[in-house]
Amino acid sequence: MTSLLPVSEIQVSDEQLAALVRDGNDEAFALLVSRFSGVLHRLAAKFGGASDADDLAQEGLVGLLSAART
Repeated sequence: MTSLLPVSEIQVSDEQLAALVRDGNDEAFALLVSRFSGVLHRLAAKFGGASDADDLAQEGLVGLLSAART
């Protein structure tokens, strides 16, 4: 996907962002993180409690990056 605008200024789907991440676009990954960080933190708090929530959220971000790259 070619665009003269930065990724954050155009409407793209999660799938399109993942394709950009596979191509090495760090801005696309940052946008994916901003879209999913709230969900990751809520799930982490639900399953890990307050003490482990940050660690679980970080693991979720690593999983997001791995999934987007593959």
